[in-house]
Amino acid sequence: MEIIKREADLPDEKDFLDFVGASFLHFGYQFPKQDQPADRRAIRREKDVDQVARLIAKLGGGEQRIIHVTRADLLRFLNWESRFEFRFKHEFPVDETLYQPIIQTVEELEASINQFKSGYIALIGTPGSGKSTTLTQTLRYRKGLRIIRYYAYVPNSPWQEGRGEAISFLHDLHLALQRHGIYVRTGIKSQPESLEELREALTSQLGELHENWRKDKIFTLIIVDGLDHIEREQSPERSLLKELPSPENIPEGVLLILGSQTLVLNDFPERIRHHLDQSGRTIVLQPLPRQAVLNIISASALPFALSHDQHEKINFLSNGHPLALRYLLANLINVSDENDIKDILNSTEPYKGHIEENYRIYWDKLQRHEELKELLALLCRLRGPFNPEDLLKWVPEPAVKLLVTQAKHFFRP
Repeated sequence: MEIIKREADLPDEKDFLDFVGASFLHFGYQFPKQDQPADRRAIRREKDVDQVARLIAKLGGGEQRIIHVTRADLLRFLNWESRFEFRFKHEFPVDETLYQPIIQTVEELEASINQFKSGYIALIGTPGSGKSTTLTQTLRYRKGLRIIRYYAYVPNSPWQEGRGEAISFLHDLHLALQRHGIYVRTGIKSQPESLEELREALTSQLGELHENWRKDKIFTLIIVDGLDHIEREQSPERSLLKELPSPENIPEGVLLILGSQTLVLNDFPERIRHHLDQSGRTIVLQPLPRQAVLNIISASALPFALSHDQHEKINFLSNGHPLALRYLLANLINVSDENDIKDILNSTEPYKGHIEENYRIYWDKLQRHEELKELLALLCRLRGPFNPEDLLKWVPEPAVKLLVTQAKHFFRP
């Protein structure tokens, strides 16, 4: 230690201890000998160490003599941001002012988490039924658990393409576990990049999670949500579904929770599907209870007070389906008088089990207007917000007026 103090020019004991506490010292490290075969990770590590050494010499020995470099600076100088940063953000937006739990489903979900300590459970439901919201909000404030999230779809996110890719999934999952202090403990210590390296790293990390469970009873939940969006919208080169670990390879102390409309997906592994046939491992999302619907209506910024009968009519029309309820309330927000409320409630078809049925009914009404059809065809190609006034540059004013008066509630404000 005296040699290190001298070479680091840190004679003061406190400065030296601060330096040691902020360092990871690997004594006796040796590069592989030339006559020994080296795998790709060993070769990359040697190259990485050489890059860092050259950068330090360049920064410290240059004209500016930079001696303090942040993590962000180091990654930028080395052009390594993509290796040590998430490819996607895994935060699902929930409007907590309107959120109401689907109590029966939450209870079933929590019972399954308490029952199973390894393998998979799945939450399935129709489009807009609240799968992602339920998974996110139920576990958001749960204490005593390590929770890792991977969303294959996030609404309003400008970048959806690539979320379903296997390499994005393994990279972000590996990095998320690293940031929870779960590292690869065996083999060459280098940041994995290829699919093969990421698979090996995840296997090692799962082993570490098991040790955390065995020693300290730290239970890990890994949420992988939006699986149905991968096949329907993203066309990945290799789907993340192919990289889901087999149930028998998930050790005790680790539970993967899947969210999807269905488990009948092209790349979904049969072994996992059979595993989820076990009682209690697959949970079907239930509708919102009546009181939850009434609470959401009360919390919404409607311009007019509703009668008891109108509250009950909205509950009947939405049938406890969160998205159908949101569309109906969004339509009511734009009313100008009480007669408009009656017209909307009388003309709205009740939700009958699948939101696409409601879409078809609205489409039958809208498609009679050719200019509006053309405008909707243009809008479906957008990947971001738009101002209705800007649409006047593309299409005649009557089409824009029809969009605002007849279909505005289908769009987020």
